[in-house]
Amino acid sequence: MENIEEFLTKNLNYHSPGYVILTYQKGVTKSIVKGNRQVIPEVLECTKDTLYDIASLTKVYTATLVYMAYEENRLDINDDVKKIDDRFKNLDGVTILDLLSHNLEIWTDGYLGNAKTKEEFLQILFSSYVKRKVPTYVDTHYIILGVILEKIYHKTLEELYQEKIFAKLNLTKTTVNPSLDNVASNNYEYKEDIQIDLVLPGLIHDPKGRVAKDFGITTGHASIFTTGEELLEFLKTFLNNKLLKKETIDLMLKHDKRNSYNESIKDKKEEGEYLKTYNYMGIRYRNVIASLNDVPAEASADTVVFSGFTGPSFLIDFERKIIIVVMANVMHNTKLSREERKKITDMIIARLYNNLLD
Repeated sequence: MENIEEFLTKNLNYHSPGYVILTYQKGVTKSIVKGNRQVIPEVLECTKDTLYDIASLTKVYTATLVYMAYEENRLDINDDVKKIDDRFKNLDGVTILDLLSHNLEIWTDGYLGNAKTKEEFLQILFSSYVKRKVPTYVDTHYIILGVILEKIYHKTLEELYQEKIFAKLNLTKTTVNPSLDNVASNNYEYKEDIQIDLVLPGLIHDPKGRVAKDFGITTGHASIFTTGEELLEFLKTFLNNKLLKKETIDLMLKHDKRNSYNESIKDKKEEGEYLKTYNYMGIRYRNVIASLNDVPAEASADTVVFSGFTGPSFLIDFERKIIIVVMANVMHNTKLSREERKKITDMIIARLYNNLLD
């Protein structure tokens, strides 16, 4: 089998134009920096300090803030959303834990990315309602959590990220307001062989987050830019308890028992019947349905994996104290489908993980 360096080289400009990869095991960090952060309109190399739009990995920072508020007795994860913020008038019976674990499917009356003003964005958000009582991954859950955090702290989400996470960990490069210097580009995507300029480097790729930022709103689902090194420092807090107590992290790792449901129907042929597995901090854990499983087969039971739409991904094996960070910008100069991009990222993580076990 080809080694990880050969595998990465083969996939440069096919899967991602470049990679910043870090592995952490037994207190030792190793890194790989390969390729470019941009290839169109000009070629710019990756460095260890390249900033990436981490997309949905932002949700882990938001969940951390929620559990910090829980430790400070500012909220209970079993509290109703409407009890905390009555502007969410249609969310009777929906709890903070439901949002954290994607335990329901919540929609809005209109698409947030189409809002023309801040007032319209908030009006659409406060129209949130339960479409189905079926566990479903929805960005709206974490956008709502961000607004709730602002409500209980009387601060913006940007201020909360900065004060309670970035500053405490001395993450000086992590930000929701990146400059254009050394930012990985996500601004080109191919559709039907037509090159489309989507987003300039330094702007949020997710349409909802990008529109909200134009209105001065930081959203809890996809707002953060960071480097591989600083993402690793944040993830290490789940092993060293610098931000949260061990018992709180143990709570976050609990599961929604969706695997028991999958077990009960695993002989069905329609894979659409199965549920993806998310724990109480919204991260994927081992699924009994192999084709839906992001966690490497060799990983211990207490392992979580999560990825952002733009490419950055991570693994934490809590039993073996292993962390893997893969920074990539798969939305730049690619013709691959979402499924193909995700498959290659999963293969990279699996190969890195197996190398650590050798």
